[in-house]
Amino acid sequence: TPVSGIPELRRAIAGYLESVGGKPVEWEGVVVASGAKQALFNSAFTLFGPGDEVLVGAPYWTSYPQMVALARAEPVPVSGDPDRNFLLTCADLDAAYTERTRGLILCSPSNPTGAVYPLEELREIAEWTKEKDIVLIADEIYREIYFGDDRSIAPSILELPAESVGSYVLIDGASKCFAMTGWRVGFSYTDVELAKKLGSFQSHTTSNVATPS
Repeated sequence: TPVSGIPELRRAIAGYLESVGGKPVEWEGVVVASGAKQALFNSAFTLFGPGDEVLVGAPYWTSYPQMVALARAEPVPVSGDPDRNFLLTCADLDAAYTERTRGLILCSPSNPTGAVYPLEELREIAEWTKEKDIVLIADEIYREIYFGDDRSIAPSILELPAESVGSYVLIDGASKCFAMTGWRVGFSYTDVELAKKLGSFQSHTTSNVATPS
């Protein structure tokens, strides 16, 4: 299949993302990967390299710092106040930021804590990354897993005003919300030019998601 996913699937994902954010989504910005894990791997290798630092919200899923390190960049764990369920503030990020900082990996709802960034706090962090001109990698793979009928419980970066968001890569997939871990279908969404680079990188690793998936 095409490296970045069959067009019908990419358009379907874009339609889903439009329902999340309530605004148009360019399907060419979607890159289908072999699980959200590869979408993260694609992002780390495409965006970061030697000399770069990448902030990683802590506690974190075990693969985040390893992916950054495999890209020959330096992962920098950043932890929030335990009394706030370790949610990061801009002050926490300021304390860890250096002129070498190139990205921030943020997971909401969080693995392993389960903590969720409210929309206003998510906006503040997005604005911070925009001001610092670094890439926000927003891992939203657990966003659909919550109790109750209120979808606003776990807001998405797509719900933020356009002026609050700089360069970002949204990570999601079918593994968690549809219990399809073995099918290995994940995706990233970003601007079209960066999506082309992510697809180019993937073309030299796994090529494409398995056709039956």
